[in-house]
Amino acid sequence: MSQFKQALAAVDAIKHRKNLQCVIAIANRALCGCLSWKLPVNIYFRSYASIASQEKGLEYGQLSAADKTIVDQCVSDSR
Repeated sequence: MSQFKQALAAVDAIKHRKNLQCVIAIANRALCGCLSWKLPVNIYFRSYASIASQEKGLEYGQLSAADKTIVDQCVSDSR
């Protein structure tokens, strides 16, 4: 397997693990799936609850404009 394919497999594994951890933590499968697959892997899953909350916590403010758009869309789609 090429290094590129190994890297892609590693990213997929990380996203899958983050999705499972998120579902366990906040019990919203649709939201967790959207966030874990669409946001960059460097965003820690424990930030998901804060960035997706009505109050838009500190972590949300630190996101790029593109990532904020993703979060807003994921929240809207999961309701």
